[in-house]
Amino acid sequence: MASFSAFREGFRERLQNFRWPQWPDPPKPVRLALLWTGGILAVLIVVWISLNILLANARTATPAINWALGTFADKDARVSTGKLAHPFSNRFEMTSLEWPGRAEGEDIRLTYDLFGFLPGRPWARKLYARNGEVMLKDDNDDRKTLNPQGLVDAVQVENVTLKFTRRDKLREVTIIQANGSFSSGNVSGEAVSGSNHITFDKLRGEWDGRLRGAVTAKGDNLKDLAEIV
Repeated sequence: MASFSAFREGFRERLQNFRWPQWPDPPKPVRLALLWTGGILAVLIVVWISLNILLANARTATPAINWALGTFADKDARVSTGKLAHPFSNRFEMTSLEWPGRAEGEDIRLTYDLFGFLPGRPWARKLYARNGEVMLKDDNDDRKTLNPQGLVDAVQVENVTLKFTRRDKLREVTIIQANGSFSSGNVSGEAVSGSNHITFDKLRGEWDGRLRGAVTAKGDNLKDLAEIV
């Protein structure tokens, strides 16, 4: 016990007599720059936290989402309700999307990618859509164009109708269900168009915006089937 007490007293004495290094005070411009930088970072953090809390509440998030749709998509586009799944989430949950001439959906969950602005990287990491329709690329009308595989990677789709124009005739294909990732090449599902039934497997989005994969179609009109596929 005596040796332990002596060790403790010696350690305490060395600690009290320890000389901490004295860092020189930075020049005044440097101090001001550090203060401004710290203040800006603090404000940004507070704003980011506040936005996440507000966007996780449907009452405050829905007007913000509709403003974004009206500003960056179409002035008539809107949702009935929308919000983040929870604060600091990257998934938006929306109901009753109406985008005249382009898209509509009853239930939509969109997981976005913060780095979607990079080339070859879709803005949406995953899209869940149920009971809706989408107007696909129409070479005769640039106002009604959407290229899903260029905007979305992973999909989970139920009962979504794709509309497109071939030979000046409007066509429709209803996706009964589809699951998978375009970048991984594992999108599979089934679809119908009139009396025609289509199944697809291992679809992949290519660099030129086209889709590659295995498609099987069954129906009575081979010409019609070929155009749909």
